[in-house]
Amino acid sequence: MTRAHRIALALLALAPVGITGCGGYTPRDARGEEVSARESGGGEASVSVESEAASAPAAMPASADSSGSGRSLYLSRDSVVAVPRPEPSPWDAHEWAIAPASPQRVMLATLELPPGHAFRPPATTCQDVILFVRAGQLEATGTGIATSDAPATLYAGDAVRFGPEGDGLAVNPGTTRVRTVMAVARRAGTGAARAPAPRGDACAIAASHHDPLVRPLRIGSVATTPPLRAPGGRMDVRILLDTDGAGAEHGALSWLEGPPDVTVPEHRHGEAVEVLLFEDGEGTMRLGNQEIAVRPGVAIYVPEGTLHSFRSAGTRPLRAIQIYAPAGPEQRFRGM
Repeated sequence: MTRAHRIALALLALAPVGITGCGGYTPRDARGEEVSARESGGGEASVSVESEAASAPAAMPASADSSGSGRSLYLSRDSVVAVPRPEPSPWDAHEWAIAPASPQRVMLATLELPPGHAFRPPATTCQDVILFVRAGQLEATGTGIATSDAPATLYAGDAVRFGPEGDGLAVNPGTTRVRTVMAVARRAGTGAARAPAPRGDACAIAASHHDPLVRPLRIGSVATTPPLRAPGGRMDVRILLDTDGAGAEHGALSWLEGPPDVTVPEHRHGEAVEVLLFEDGEGTMRLGNQEIAVRPGVAIYVPEGTLHSFRSAGTRPLRAIQIYAPAGPEQRFRGM
């Protein structure tokens, strides 16, 4: 039997099944109905808002499409459909300088969104999701943030908290990649912070109201937040998101700045985890009886009740993102 005969017989065998064309789905609005990682089943949390292929259900690719469209063909018992190739996770989790022994109350990651892509934060009633913009321009919508027809625009140095309503969305409307820090802060006693939220999680039930104008607003900015002075007057603390200012119950975010010779004396937080991500500066962080060399990019997880201190190397100014989970310890700076 020739190769042509084999191809003809294969096509005849497919005839009763039928073929579904590439345009058999409707492109979804990026600000209301894009596919989340858990819904798609393919692990994607970032989807294109420009291409209609992004709204197709994820499936395992079987063979390449000869049309050169960049899609793969998935053969099922019912049809042959064109689907987008799965994209890798849009975030890279930070590794802690010292891995904590207990379940991590905070997950820290770098999240990058290509132009025209959107991200549905995995917020639940048990965990907040905070994005801090490092570079680029981001649009955000959701309860306490903005409506989809008038999204809030965030720039480098801005932060946004996505709450339990489940309607939050971050979109990159520009032509360059947006780079952010993502923090997932989990309520104590409900397991480790995860993205996406685990299947069957009782905390995944969203609140019943969806009011984009609910107060307080869940946005903060380094540019507009006045600095508070830490003890000794050597460090500026800008509280961007906390319970009072943004309803951030599970995790509060602050921006720290200090001179090259700044030091932080030994102290502890009885009920809260502290997370530090150093953007600039060098020195030594003492955590319990261990010492950590600090440099840009180092992420440190301080479990509740753990003694810790910091001593600068005196070479570079200090800049860091600070997160408390739950919110609370940052309020001591307001009384100074």
